[in-house]
Amino acid sequence: MLLKQKGTPSAITFFLDDVYQITDTGIGQASIGMTFGRLKSILYGKAQFKDVELGIGMKAKAVIIDNDVQYYILYPSFKTLENTDPISLLVTNNTRYKTKEGIRPKQLIRDVENVYGDASLSYNDTLKNEEKIHFNKAPQSLWFSRYNTPKAGMYASTNTSKFTRDYKEGSVILFIGVKRP
Repeated sequence: MLLKQKGTPSAITFFLDDVYQITDTGIGQASIGMTFGRLKSILYGKAQFKDVELGIGMKAKAVIIDNDVQYYILYPSFKTLENTDPISLLVTNNTRYKTKEGIRPKQLIRDVENVYGDASLSYNDTLKNEEKIHFNKAPQSLWFSRYNTPKAGMYASTNTSKFTRDYKEGSVILFIGVKRP
């Protein structure tokens, strides 16, 4: 894609990579605290929004650009997302998006540990489809998970064990999310 720039070459700012950034405060053009209406106005004419039922007490509004889901806005299932509602949870599984350290969805847990420290994996009995992955040095506003897939963690066979530091070789993070720290 060719961008027309004003000014001298030394003043040129390349921003295409910024569109696909996961930061402590947002994903792509969406920021935590921004209203849904503000995001819609930023993306006016470029994006479609589709409701997604997650079945975990949450709904999502998929942000779709060029027929490709960019990221999801999560909100409680008992609500309807209104233009005046602030965005409080964002998540993506789109591999074009990355953190400033280069971490992307579908990256090996082992590789993410090299950047964000040791991983611990857990799940909740009431939300068995979701497995959370916590890295001990990751920013507090970032969260990582797997959803609707076989568990990556190697959990003890007792019914009470829902936490582990052991995971299957080749396991990946599937989603990277941003929340209020």
